[in-house]
Amino acid sequence: LNPIKVSRKTGIPLDVLPKRSLTAKQLERMEMINISDIPRASTQSRPRNESKEDKKVRKQKIKGERKERRQEKKANRNAFKMEKARQEQVVLNLRQNLQGIKLEL
Repeated sequence: LNPIKVSRKTGIPLDVLPKRSLTAKQLERMEMINISDIPRASTQSRPRNESKEDKKVRKQKIKGERKERRQEKKANRNAFKMEKARQEQVVLNLRQNLQGIKLEL
């Protein structure tokens, strides 16, 4: 039998609990980072002896990526606009509630 090792700092037995791993939220963030690390067609250099078909395919990929990015920006803008309106409404409600409390007193 091996003696149980106790942490001097906390007094908790060592090597009893499982090692800490990433939380679900951290794993999700890591996946998002890995997805965004995929090289885009617009950042890759083109070969000098590129055929017309290859050029056409490359240009279509770039157009598609730009379209996706515009959609992301639009969704982001809308989300921020909605959140701003919601926060302004919350502030307005708080002001009205405080005025109601002052009138009662």
